[in-house]
Amino acid sequence: MERSRHRSSSGGISRRLVKDLGSMGDAARLGWYAVVEALTLLRWLVATVLSILGVARVDGVFAALRGNADRQRDWASDRLGRRLVAEYEPTRPPSRSKGLA
Repeated sequence: MERSRHRSSSGGISRRLVKDLGSMGDAARLGWYAVVEALTLLRWLVATVLSILGVARVDGVFAALRGNADRQRDWASDRLGRRLVAEYEPTRPPSRSKGLA
């Protein structure tokens, strides 16, 4: 006869549940960030078309992209326990001749 070596204690189960719930929360947060990024991409596409038509500018969308990146970086920094830093500088300014500024 083979004896089961698995010992279950309520403390171990509750610790695993709490850990799993934390992982589910992290997954939900990452999923929400993906939804926000997708919506911002759609907003960027519409703003780009409107900018080419001369109706609107894309500045607000770029500010939203920076804000999204900052929120994600802050969350990741908290999870890792160290500060993540990223600086974004355009290599050249947007072309004004094509209506993208």
